[in-house]
Amino acid sequence: MLTASAGSDLLSPASWTKLPQPVFQSSPADQIYGTGHNGFFKSPDGTEDWFIYQASTTPTDCFGSNRSAKTQKINRRADDTPDFRKFAPLCQSFQRPSQLR
Repeated sequence: MLTASAGSDLLSPASWTKLPQPVFQSSPADQIYGTGHNGFFKSPDGTEDWFIYQASTTPTDCFGSNRSAKTQKINRRADDTPDFRKFAPLCQSFQRPSQLR
């Protein structure tokens, strides 16, 4: 993940800082392997951030028949940065994105 300070020159490579570790990667504890091809979207009312990604449920078939699309609300850390390492459990029901009222 790259970050830049507010008001910095976003066209200058010196304005950017890269985190040392990937923010989106496999999680054996959650049975999520070979993560990738992600996208982001807002809930219909604009109050929530969600992401969709592809992953496998087995470490030996990361790019084969076990690969499927998954989606979940983006969790946030205490400093409000996104936490992509906290995956929703497989087969868990969750509330739909918030709707316009």
